[in-house]
Amino acid sequence: MRVLVLLIALPVIAWLAVQHSNSRLIAHGRRVLEKQQVTPAEVQSALSDVRGADVLTDKTEALSFEAALEIRAGRLDVAQQIYEQIVRREPEGVEAWRVLSDLKTTDPARAAEAKAEANRLDPENAEP
Repeated sequence: MRVLVLLIALPVIAWLAVQHSNSRLIAHGRRVLEKQQVTPAEVQSALSDVRGADVLTDKTEALSFEAALEIRAGRLDVAQQIYEQIVRREPEGVEAWRVLSDLKTTDPARAAEAKAEANRLDPENAEP
């Protein structure tokens, strides 16, 4: 019986440890995003942490923080690529479509498509 309990407890403990680590890494990204002024080094450090937080966690959450940090760093093309991944993963995610529509980087047509999709998904908050 003790062996059975041990066999069940060990994977649970390992999973909890990974989740705790991921939460800490994501929290670092959140803190950097909340700051008024950040250095490029702070953004890079947070990006590194957020990229490492996708093990056994919600990949979309980690991608959202990664994209927001890329925007903060001024790398809008990279952020757009990440948001494209997010909308492929969760095509009903209005927030991702809205941000993608605001990232009018190199493809205004894609931004218009994203705005139309966001408006379709959330007509009550449709933007002109």
